[in-house]
Amino acid sequence: MPTMKASRAKFALGILGLLVAVLACQRFGGRTVVVEFRSAEGIESGLAVSSAGTQIGITRKTTIVGGRAQVSVQLHRDHNDALPTSAVFVLAKDSENPEKNRLVVYDMTAVSPDLESGPERYQGFRSVVELALVVGAEKAQKIWENVSQLQLDPDAWRPGNTD
Repeated sequence: MPTMKASRAKFALGILGLLVAVLACQRFGGRTVVVEFRSAEGIESGLAVSSAGTQIGITRKTTIVGGRAQVSVQLHRDHNDALPTSAVFVLAKDSENPEKNRLVVYDMTAVSPDLESGPERYQGFRSVVELALVVGAEKAQKIWENVSQLQLDPDAWRPGNTD
């Protein structure tokens, strides 16, 4: 017959396991979207995905379809609705770990209101040149500067601001 001490230990382990499962579901139970890039260079599984200075997801696998890289992004459950339909993803250095990259979500509504991609497939850009092909050189440079500022100061995020 189990002792009272052994029963308490099993109960505590069960509670701990349940807690870990709940936390994992909150973080990884969200929806998956696809971000399409011209090239997957610099993009790997496990990169942070952030919006407004907050991590909202993580990159998963990359596949090549029709000569373009398609990156699966797993949104955290509590950020399932964080992406506007005019969102684009920009590859940038991770402000917390400069050795790594991250994907930064940028809302293009103020810059290019006719650009609509989502809700399950979005455009991604690895450079200001790629972005300029879509929105023009001047707007692309301003967006890139905003993303660069975010790398230095995550609290400086201003969604849709191109000034």
